[in-house]
Amino acid sequence: CLFCSVFLLLLSLSRGVNLKHIIYFFLLLCLGIRLYEKIDFYELYEGEKIFLELEVYHGRGRSLNRYQTIYTKLAELEDGRYEGEFEILEKTPYYYELEICSLRKKEENFCQRYLKACVQKLGEGRDPSFRHFLEAILLGRAWTLFREERKLFQYVGLSHLLAISGLHVGLLFYFLEKLLLFFKIPKQTRNYLTLGISHFYCFGIFLSPSFVRAYVMGIFYLFHELLGEKISREKMLFFSAWILLMLHPTEVLSPSFLLSYTAILTIFYVFPLLKLYFEDVPPYLSYIFYTLSIQCIGIPLTAYFFGSLACLSFFVNLLILPIGTSLILFSFFTFFLEIFHLGFLTVPILEFFYHIFYEILEWIGELPYLTIYLENKISGELVFLSYFVIVFIVRILYLQKK
Repeated sequence: CLFCSVFLLLLSLSRGVNLKHIIYFFLLLCLGIRLYEKIDFYELYEGEKIFLELEVYHGRGRSLNRYQTIYTKLAELEDGRYEGEFEILEKTPYYYELEICSLRKKEENFCQRYLKACVQKLGEGRDPSFRHFLEAILLGRAWTLFREERKLFQYVGLSHLLAISGLHVGLLFYFLEKLLLFFKIPKQTRNYLTLGISHFYCFGIFLSPSFVRAYVMGIFYLFHELLGEKISREKMLFFSAWILLMLHPTEVLSPSFLLSYTAILTIFYVFPLLKLYFEDVPPYLSYIFYTLSIQCIGIPLTAYFFGSLACLSFFVNLLILPIGTSLILFSFFTFFLEIFHLGFLTVPILEFFYHIFYEILEWIGELPYLTIYLENKISGELVFLSYFVIVFIVRILYLQKK
């Protein structure tokens, strides 16, 4: 961030003082200070005391303020968010045995309590697997799923369905648009209502990097619609990343952050190459290229962070993703009905379709080579080299069409 700030400052001085460059300089400088102040990159040792912000669910804790997530067992604590000082008794690369020195529970806001109560009401008396699925796709609490379920979604290449991400934000805005259009509400009023409802939802769920990125970009789009101005993709990308890292600086090296922005950069700059080189592309070919391009560009990062390579799961995404998308849309509809205490009308149907969907995944999960697990993760240097080559090739392809 400091390097970029100095570069922009020198650029603005060499070309004359440019207000835009000065603004970007100060924004990057503020971000650099925020990252330096908040992130602890130093090695932790047994016997050392550390400050942690934790999310606890069923006695399992995960850190929220470390660039590398720490997992621990805190069976004596009830579900919720905590912050306090802990002493490290024993450690592995990700799991820590901790002793509590001081602890404070963070109170949930009204939005969180309300949405949580709605989801709990929908899942009351239902199958635990279905309840956890609702918590994952509606509240962003994917870690509540059973380990076997998470592994199944990962193996078939559909783990992104469980994390509230750009897909969910897009479906949320689509659902609100169609719902408000059904009641014949004018476009300007629809945009204001979508803005208000999405804000309420945003404050009530667990904010993943991919959700914040997509949500900020969605808000940018709505504001430009309200003001009647053209939208800039570059500004959306910059400010969504800036806001996200100012709020959650520890996400700067997280898989979710990097994969999310890799996906959106692929959509903005790689996917358009199809229409640039081929005219009148059928919709199904466009969908195939769209899906495959996002997955292929993300391969170096998934190999680095998770030690896995998607193989036949590419084709699973092509076939099953539309079904999963429909399931999420129907979940939003059921969630909306529960606001008026009418969720009982559709939740049995939703559970029925969820079990069919899960049985399909179990059947597909029996197939070999959907995902290949590597013995050793690839190096960071190889990841950097891979993306350098990809950027170079994309740049050449664009230059050839100019």
